[in-house]
Amino acid sequence: MKSKPWWKRESFFWLGTFFLFSLVVIWSTWPLAQFPSRKYPLGNPHVRTVELFNMWTIWWNSDRAQVHFDDYWDAPIFYPVEDTFAFSEPQPMTVVVAPVIWLTGSRVLGYNLYLAISLLLNGLLATRLLRQISIHRLVAAAGGIFVILLPMIHLQKDSLQLIPVWGVLWFWSTLLKIDRSPTAWRGAELGLAFSVVVFCSIHHALFLLILTLGTCWLSASHWTKTSFYRALVIGLLVAGVMSGPFLWRMRTVMVNHHFLRSIEKVQQLSAVPSDYLKTPGRLMVDPFSIQRRPSWKLGTGTGRLVLALAGCVLGLIHRKRRRVTLFLFSLSAFAFILSLGMNLQMRDWNLWLWLSSFPGVSQVRSPFRFSYFVQLGVALLAALGLHELWILVCRYWWRARTAILPRCLLALLAILVAFESSPRKITLASVPDHNQHQDWIRWLIQNADSKAGAVCLPMSPGNLVQDFDITVRWMYFGSYHKVPLLNGYSGYFPDEYFDARNQLNSEFPSLRTLDSLRKKNIRYVIIDHSSDRSPTTSRMNEFNSGVKMEYHSATGISIYRINDR
Repeated sequence: MKSKPWWKRESFFWLGTFFLFSLVVIWSTWPLAQFPSRKYPLGNPHVRTVELFNMWTIWWNSDRAQVHFDDYWDAPIFYPVEDTFAFSEPQPMTVVVAPVIWLTGSRVLGYNLYLAISLLLNGLLATRLLRQISIHRLVAAAGGIFVILLPMIHLQKDSLQLIPVWGVLWFWSTLLKIDRSPTAWRGAELGLAFSVVVFCSIHHALFLLILTLGTCWLSASHWTKTSFYRALVIGLLVAGVMSGPFLWRMRTVMVNHHFLRSIEKVQQLSAVPSDYLKTPGRLMVDPFSIQRRPSWKLGTGTGRLVLALAGCVLGLIHRKRRRVTLFLFSLSAFAFILSLGMNLQMRDWNLWLWLSSFPGVSQVRSPFRFSYFVQLGVALLAALGLHELWILVCRYWWRARTAILPRCLLALLAILVAFESSPRKITLASVPDHNQHQDWIRWLIQNADSKAGAVCLPMSPGNLVQDFDITVRWMYFGSYHKVPLLNGYSGYFPDEYFDARNQLNSEFPSLRTLDSLRKKNIRYVIIDHSSDRSPTTSRMNEFNSGVKMEYHSATGISIYRINDR
């Protein structure tokens, strides 16, 4: 049997796809590739709190990996509160870049590498799913680019935990394989894929579970067969063993601290249908220039939406891809409904309030983030629509002299749709230069009591995200000296933190605040005297019986030790 030419082999296709997608990732994040170890991209040009916090999260995962994840949940923030790493997304999957941090010490390089890997895997897993349902190679590659350039991902690039959607795509791919031919191995793969989603983003895992339970029965072809349920049970067992203890710990901490989202906040962060009329990024065509809420842009792009509608119609007509089309359409439609959150009110009944009884939903702040799944479904359906148009071209123009013209037009359409919504120009920020602070950091490493905590001043002045910019900077320096801090930033805050912060901001230094810190076993006060909101050295000297200056840095940062009474 004559072998295929090298350019038609599957291995060559994947090698070319990997190279192409790498270029797209570099282009979509440019000029980040010029400064991978010095700068990082900002989601909001004026706020860098979330990015630095995620950088700290990556460091903590890499640090705990060195000691076999001992004391994993007791991260060095909000001291002396326990289980503080469970107050936000732990993102244990970021441990894949731990060797980079171990070898280079660069937190920002690990952050940027994880971002690039996530975008690349998003495209590759999307292409893999499309190839699995017999989509033409070139169209599948175009679909992968659709997903790499997913508008929501680049709109909220500061939310690093929401960027990796490749685990979701893997889960869907496995679910489709089980629907076609349920086996025990595929059930195990399903459980593994769901665990990967959990370790990338618990937020995505929760939404994925809700959408799957609400829609998969519509397109399942073997739901009456024992083998189908056996595969699902095996998947449940594998997911339970791999991610069950992790999720249980998170759930326990949330319940113990009574962490819930207010109805007002959920209402504020719920979408309205008109939000999907506006697409973020730089657009070639923008037919919906007027929108009620200009800052809310949840659309996928006109071209993708039109192709997705064509994919729905033609896919439902085509018997071979009918179930896949129904699967993707039902997921997208249900995700759209759920993204409306508290805004979906039907007389006296509200779907989101009813759904809040589902474990984890009462901790969700942003229902609009179901739009990630809406956009994923639209991107895949757009690729399906492009493939169906390809089939029509091959059917009617295959032997015609003008065959090259419609194929070129179809290729041009794919390119235009792929890049119709390109990411806006990226703003880069530099990480705090810890080298300028090596002296006082080194002093803490060499002299601080390993069983005592520290507080850094100034603390955050308010509760807005930008107010915690100073806090995440202290946390970033803390990743070097590793002294547990009373300061902290996360998805949730313990009540003890706000009580201590408000007291310190209004009274420190005072005998009462010093005594309160002693009771918390906080022995060190790190003060940036260059800040207007910090107490001066002369003010601190008034309490020389309660605190003693141990070190003063040339950068204006002093370390004080709280004396025993």
